[in-house]
Amino acid sequence: MERMIRWFVNNSVAANLIMAFIIISGTLTIPLLKMEVFPEISVDIVNVTAIYPGASPPDVENAICIRKRGKCKCRVTPRPRC
Repeated sequence: MERMIRWFVNNSVAANLIMAFIIISGTLTIPLLKMEVFPEISVDIVNVTAIYPGASPPDVENAICIRKRGKCKCRVTPRPRC
C-alpha cells in the first residue's frame, strides 16, 4: 500500500489522469443505471373513517359499506371515545 501511495505522489500527472478517467466514466454511466424515483406499489388496504355521532356500527355499515361491498371487503369497528 505504501508503495502505491509513493507512486501516486511521484507521478502526479498519471494520478490526475486516472482520477479524471474515473470521474468521467462514472459520469457517463449514470444514465445507464436503472433508477426508480417513484416505484409502483399496490395497496391492498384502504382505511375509511366515518364519524356519525350517535350512529351505531350497523348504521355506518349500512350507509357506507353496503354500497361498496361488491368491490371490497368491509369491516366496521367501533371507535373508542377519548
